Amino acid sequence: MFESSRSLWQHFAVTIVAVLVVMSLSSVNANNENDQCMLSGKTRTEKPCTGRLYRLSEALSRVAGLPVNSHVCRRHWDELRRKDVRCSCPTHDRKTPSRLDSKPIPHRFYPIFDEIGSRTTAYRPGTRWCYHCKARANKQFSSHPEFTVKPRKKPVEVSCCA
Repeated sequence: MFESSRSLWQHFAVTIVAVLVVMSLSSVNANNENDQCMLSGKTRTEKPCTGRLYRLSEALSRVAGLPVNSHVCRRHWDELRRKDVRCSCPTHDRKTPSRLDSKPIPHRFYPIFDEIGSRTTAYRPGTRWCYHCKARANKQFSSHPEFTVKPRKKPVEVSCCA
C-alpha cells in the first residue's frame, strides 16, 4: 500500500514537471530574436518591452496602426487596450461627456472616420464610440461618398397550413 501511494506521488510530480517545462518552452518572450515587439522604441517614453508577446486582434491593430496579427509585448498591449477606452468618432465633442456604447463601431464607418479624422489633429482611430455619436452617425455621415447603408434582414414569411 505504501509503495503504490508513493508511485502515484512520483507520477504526479513527473507530470507537474513536464507541464511546467512545456509551458516554459511554449511561451514567447519579448527578447526572442525571431519575434519582437512592433512598438519597441516607437512610444513617447520608450520604455523597454516587457512580458510575453501577444498577437494583435483586428480591433487592437486598428488602435495601434499596425497590421493584423502583429506582435506586441505585454506592456504595449496593455497601453493599446487602455487607449481604446474612448470615443473614436472624429466629430465627437470632447467637452461633452458621454458613456461608451458596449457595441463597437461598425466596420462600414472605419473608412469614413479615417478620412474625416485625417483632417483633424485630435483624431485617434479606435473601435469604440459613445451613445451620442452612435445615435447621430447615420444622419450625420449619410452624405459622405463612402457611406453604405446597414444591410437589413429580410422578414421571414410564415405560411399557415390550410
